[in-house]
Amino acid sequence: MGRQRLDPVWQQREQQMSQKLADQGIGIGTEAYDRAMAGLNQSRNDAYNQLALTGRGQAVQEVF
Repeated sequence: MGRQRLDPVWQQREQQMSQKLADQGIGIGTEAYDRAMAGLNQSRNDAYNQLALTGRGQAVQEVF
């Protein structure tokens, strides 16, 4: 359920970042573009990892 809520948010953030970079004249495939998108992807991975860890923690609490 959490992933269903996060997926559209991250898709929108990716589109916004891509547009922001284009507005700044930073094209796809440039080093600056790749760095910016890598940072966004790292943030996305962190969010999904946190979601997974929170879910596991809740599951453990429910067992005990």
